Amino acid sequence: LVASEETCSRALSDWMARTHLTNRLLLRQGFTGSVGEVHPATLEEIVHAAKSTQSLILFFIAIEESFHVCLVAPNSEIIWDKAKLPDGLLEQLFQSLPYGIDSIIGSGGVRSFDMFFLDLSSSRKLDDLLDELGRRLLPPKIAGAIQASPLERLVIVPGGEMQFMPFCCIRLGSKYLVERFELTYWPSVTAWILCDHQIKLWRNGQDEALASVVLGAPLFESPFKVPRQVGDRKYDLPGLAGAGSEAQIIGSRLGVEPLLREHATIASLLDACRHGQSGFVPIVHIASHGILDMTAPEDSFVALADGPLTARFLYNFDAGLRIDLVVLSACQTGLGRLHPDSLIGLTNAFLVAGACSVMSTLWQVSDEQTRGLIAAFYDLLLQGGAATMTLSRALTQAQRRLLADPATSHPYYWAAFKITGADDNPSAVLQEHRSQKTKVS
Repeated sequence: LVASEETCSRALSDWMARTHLTNRLLLRQGFTGSVGEVHPATLEEIVHAAKSTQSLILFFIAIEESFHVCLVAPNSEIIWDKAKLPDGLLEQLFQSLPYGIDSIIGSGGVRSFDMFFLDLSSSRKLDDLLDELGRRLLPPKIAGAIQASPLERLVIVPGGEMQFMPFCCIRLGSKYLVERFELTYWPSVTAWILCDHQIKLWRNGQDEALASVVLGAPLFESPFKVPRQVGDRKYDLPGLAGAGSEAQIIGSRLGVEPLLREHATIASLLDACRHGQSGFVPIVHIASHGILDMTAPEDSFVALADGPLTARFLYNFDAGLRIDLVVLSACQTGLGRLHPDSLIGLTNAFLVAGACSVMSTLWQVSDEQTRGLIAAFYDLLLQGGAATMTLSRALTQAQRRLLADPATSHPYYWAAFKITGADDNPSAVLQEHRSQKTKVS
């Protein structure tokens, strides 16, 4: 487990240390030979992370053709088992939901997903597949411990192809995991420690909580041009009527004027974040197109009015974005290409750039249904109170609402969304900022 943590926390955590203050930096330690390395979490710290968050932590460690599955509980109990997936099972899942990528998901290739073949009238066939995945991915010892636990929170630390898995809709005992647990994802325990420490510094220090930022329905040039190192690529991006109304709804929730159409730009985002100053932004919400590039994952992007906000730009943005939570209300922003110690894509790019939590998606999501789920998420987040309503709890309860409605019960409508990183609710600092703004007025 410790060796896995050393591997999974390596390059991503080292890079995150540029923008997340930490006392874990070492000089030229370990096998990477980096000038500065982040000390990976020890076994004691892994157990403490489970205890401090009152969570079960579920590790999927990819070794050759199988996965070693490890469950760490707050009482220091550690349970091991092994999972081996039959050939084609993951590919069936990727072809049953609009991932929009081909069966070599970890290696490259891009294809469009024809929504005509997605049967949303019934989830029975998909549920059979999710039942089988539950039996395969959660072998008997692990499944038994999960079902017997009184805890409500399950943290997934996925390795290999498990980073593409919608665990909230994996079925255990004929129920979706989201019906039993509040789920969140950590790239590694070390990465979570960096995010958690940074949030505590912001919350307990003297840093000013700036206004949140909402960008939506950017006005695109046609075709939308994306510069790439291997040749420019052009996209025909349709308008997103739902993204504009979504941004207005979320802006009203957060008490800010959304930046729409020609104002929804990268430049506006950077200016609003005031990088380099002491303030931090509680929430950045982006409602637009998300485009996955599996052949060059660093060129995956969220489309804004002045161009693509690419993973490459974020990975190399040394000034840093001091953001508590980034919500990427766009397609496929939680995907990327497998790297030996992480995933190259937009979610991890935002963590590297300075965010502490990222909400992203695994497939091509519905414009209309996304708006409803996102609005419910914010309502729960802002009304539930920072002490009791975590990010994962708000998302889980919003997903359960859609699941309970026969019109949106199919996993397509709700299971694409995931939270990666810290789980802290920024509503307390949002209320503090509103109070300060009212006093000034």
